[in-house]
Amino acid sequence: MLANTVTSYKDFVSESVSTINPTFYSLWLGNNDALSYSATGGGWLPNF
Repeated sequence: MLANTVTSYKDFVSESVSTINPTFYSLWLGNNDALSYSATGGGWLPNF
């Protein structure tokens, strides 16, 4: 996917982000909690 095979993906993403100069980012935290809740139909799933 990268035209320059010497550049790592991490370096590519870091360079792209610094070029864009974003002012907002999103962090997906707690996705397993939401998945468990929705997978049980909105019910409680006990920890075993």
